[in-house]
Amino acid sequence: MSQAGTGIEWAASSDLAARLESGEWRQWELEERVRFLREVAGPYIRTRDTGSRLLVPGLTRLYESTLTSALHPADGAELYDLVRTIIWMNASDSGALEGFGAAIVEPLAAHVRRWAEEEEMPRRVVAGPPPYRIAYLSANATLALGAVIRVIWSCLAGHARLASGRVELFLYATNGIDGHLRQAIESLGVTVRVCDGWRAREGIADVRRQLDADRIDVILADNNRGLATVLFETRSAPLQIYLDMGFPEWGGAGVDYTFLGFNGDAQLTALPPGSCEQIEWRFDDRFVRTTVDPEAVAAQRARFAGARHVFCYVGRLVKLAPEYLLATREILRRVPGTVLYLGGTGDDRELRETLDTFGDVASRVVVDATQVDGPLMMHATDTFLDSFPFFGGLSCLQAQGAGRPVVHLADPRPGYARLQALMRDGAVRATTIGDYIAIAERLAVMPAEWAARSAAAAGVAERGTDVTVCARAIEDVIVRRLGSGRESDIER
Repeated sequence: MSQAGTGIEWAASSDLAARLESGEWRQWELEERVRFLREVAGPYIRTRDTGSRLLVPGLTRLYESTLTSALHPADGAELYDLVRTIIWMNASDSGALEGFGAAIVEPLAAHVRRWAEEEEMPRRVVAGPPPYRIAYLSANATLALGAVIRVIWSCLAGHARLASGRVELFLYATNGIDGHLRQAIESLGVTVRVCDGWRAREGIADVRRQLDADRIDVILADNNRGLATVLFETRSAPLQIYLDMGFPEWGGAGVDYTFLGFNGDAQLTALPPGSCEQIEWRFDDRFVRTTVDPEAVAAQRARFAGARHVFCYVGRLVKLAPEYLLATREILRRVPGTVLYLGGTGDDRELRETLDTFGDVASRVVVDATQVDGPLMMHATDTFLDSFPFFGGLSCLQAQGAGRPVVHLADPRPGYARLQALMRDGAVRATTIGDYIAIAERLAVMPAEWAARSAAAAGVAERGTDVTVCARAIEDVIVRRLGSGRESDIER
């Protein structure tokens, strides 16, 4: 069939991958290459098509070829976002993201630096006096997009609760914002700017003018997106900070300081000394101990009628590695009458292939390969089985907030180990896959054990809700880096 409006006969991903690999696009004019990249990548992202993994090598080379002097940075940022999103959709663990900085970020960053020099763009290098005016730059200002905006909300709430007088708060929403979310954030004393027109030719200049008008001293980017890369590489604020939430490789001269998430161990040593630190992101209590409709819970539980115990996973399905799935198969085999529920989006091909090996227990697996209401499903099930080797974040906290034990596999990497120590119940932490299976089996067949771990889960969840911890760490870095503060100036 045809994909309407693209001019491309929509073929299987393997066919498109072969066409990209052929390099026929090398003979095309720049405009045609840009259009082809948009038309190939866009539909795969919108539909979360599982075949997009095959396109990554060819799309990466095509993307790099477009970054010529004739390409406007707004177009470069948009193409970067397309390739970045497909890579993220298909990342089963943090190792799949290695090399992203050199292969994807640096070509755009270098292109932007050349463009800024040619255009003689002003660079904002001097901060004003305290309180410092800080702008969270968010490409994810809708609750439907998952954990990132919940972290930003939580940071803003943390600043508001600290009421330190050290900062004034702004949120720049670069892809629009939910109306109710905007009202809630503004109630914290935050000034919200909607800057979703940046893809237009003058859009980036408009964002920079707004930053200047607001006299922003600090930009904090919640994701390594294209617009953030352009703003950072054109020095749009005296201090530019990256808040890593799962995509640690984002180099470039414009990043002054990085707060690395739990999977940023490698970057901790790769980045210059004094330019980064690790942080365990906290979530406001409203996102952890959520209120759900009892009737909706009962309706979902009815899907598992007669089940002795329902195990649950909610998250990106690409994270469900074969070794994890085979462990769940063994759990189902050991405990008759149990059910496994799997819900989430992303590439589920490996999941489907592995489920084909489940044999007599396959009928006891329920899969919702779509965006699901995580807290609702956690209340409707009994025990959360965290993925490995790439484990969950907010979903695990929400499960514990619902009083559900989270069985998880210990991770020796320092960042992961610290997060597990802070935000997981050690009594359901396994050291081997065999131990993981045994813990899950014990919870399913021993009601008293499950009740004890359920009670403990709620206490663990509360430890992850002190949002002032992250806000204080961020403010400390800002004050330390900006020093006494001088009057804002624009370097011409």
